[in-house]
Amino acid sequence: MQEKHLVIISGNDSSLPKVSPPNTKITLIQTADRATDWQKKYVDSYIEVEEINEDTLLEVLRSIHLMHPVTGLVCFLEPVILVAARVANMLGIRSNPLCAVSTARDKTLTRQALDNANIPQRPWRMCGTPEEVLAFWKELGEESVVIKPITGAGSAGVRRVKNEDEVRAHLAEISSLHSWALLDNPDLLVLVEAVLPGREFSVEAMTVDGSHEVVQITEKITSGPPRYVEMGHWQPAELNEQQKDQISRRVPSILDAIGHRIGPSHTEIMVDGEDVWLVETHTRFGGDQIWELTELTTGRHMATETIFAILDLPLPAPGPRYSESAIFFMSWASHSEVPVIPGLIRVKHPSRRELIRRDQIIDSSTRTGYALAAGPNAASNALSAVKALQKEN
Repeated sequence: MQEKHLVIISGNDSSLPKVSPPNTKITLIQTADRATDWQKKYVDSYIEVEEINEDTLLEVLRSIHLMHPVTGLVCFLEPVILVAARVANMLGIRSNPLCAVSTARDKTLTRQALDNANIPQRPWRMCGTPEEVLAFWKELGEESVVIKPITGAGSAGVRRVKNEDEVRAHLAEISSLHSWALLDNPDLLVLVEAVLPGREFSVEAMTVDGSHEVVQITEKITSGPPRYVEMGHWQPAELNEQQKDQISRRVPSILDAIGHRIGPSHTEIMVDGEDVWLVETHTRFGGDQIWELTELTTGRHMATETIFAILDLPLPAPGPRYSESAIFFMSWASHSEVPVIPGLIRVKHPSRRELIRRDQIIDSSTRTGYALAAGPNAASNALSAVKALQKEN
């Protein structure tokens, strides 16, 4: 049997398979800032580049594709996932279709796709100026609206506004966001939409040959308005059977609408009774260690399953699992000694020792630490660890 050749584009250790695909050469194209000794030892071929951009990736991939034809390509890292899809498309390498990746990367393209598929959503509009935002808001006639850049993640640039001054101030701040929040958005366009009611969840799904499976549903807590930065996640989510059924119908229809064909997806939603409203979707597994929470509760490693699917191999059997998993984030901690708490798997200490108020948490980069737990009462145990570390002296 001819040896297969898998190429992985950047990512963290979580982007590499936990089960090695048989008879497969693995090449990793990586940047120095993300490289680890484990990655270099794990793969058969390690290629380091200064930056992953279209020109560099095309040159490197074209060369290795000629020497050892590439069977499949995967990328799970948000800032470069679109570049990887473009180059794979140019070279005819099997990967998730470019249309799916590009549609998911742009929140307005996602909403256009949902409109075309007649999937219900609240009113929205793409805007480039304060005047356009205010005109749409006046048409909408609601008390407030949410503004966010059309690309990016990690809650960067998300804000609920209540008056004209806040609109103008927020749009003036967009250009100063992190570079990863403004990729593929040179005109600094924003999505403006009606406030979505309900509780926030994310849906972790796996797609093989266009067939979508909801693997797990994650419940979460945010910092609330105006910025809605995610501060904690836990699995499984507390939902009734009707809500789960509605989610299991709605999310696959969203993935069909954007053309997702293979690999993981991370779809953020609001659930209000039995109404399910899309926040955004991504053709990758969830960040914030959500991929790890999912592995803990289901035994399934999303990168591994994607790699096996791309290579047309049967998916490996799930590993061991826990009844619950949870993570809570910290922007500061007054203590460094980790408390003894049942089920506590890991604590990452935040870099700050001084108090950070909730209104100072502007996006996910503000949170520099976390506590992660698994097993019975995982959410309360992880939260107890955070409270112990943040207890005032």
